[in-house]
Amino acid sequence: MLFERNWGVDKLRRHFDWSGKNCPSIMSANNWKEWDRFKFNVNKELLFLKQGGKVMEDKNKPSDWAKKEWEWAQNEGYMDGKRPKDPITREEMAIVIKRLVDRIG
Repeated sequence: MLFERNWGVDKLRRHFDWSGKNCPSIMSANNWKEWDRFKFNVNKELLFLKQGGKVMEDKNKPSDWAKKEWEWAQNEGYMDGKRPKDPITREEMAIVIKRLVDRIG
């Protein structure tokens, strides 16, 4: 959104800034380090995009090279078919391993 509007990180706001709620808690009023780190990373991405970097693909659509296997994993019940480009959590990995083991055993 910042890139599309040609805005800088000075336009970033947290829920905390508007509501006073501890949200996101990792970037609360007492934890400027995490907020500054977040703004730094956003600014780095903005610079990348301004220099002609590629805009991220749709996270909800599998890449062409992985489409067949993604659909297989979804059809077999190993994946729920959502968020193919997101990192997998350890909890999600445990579920996949358990489903594989149950199928073999």
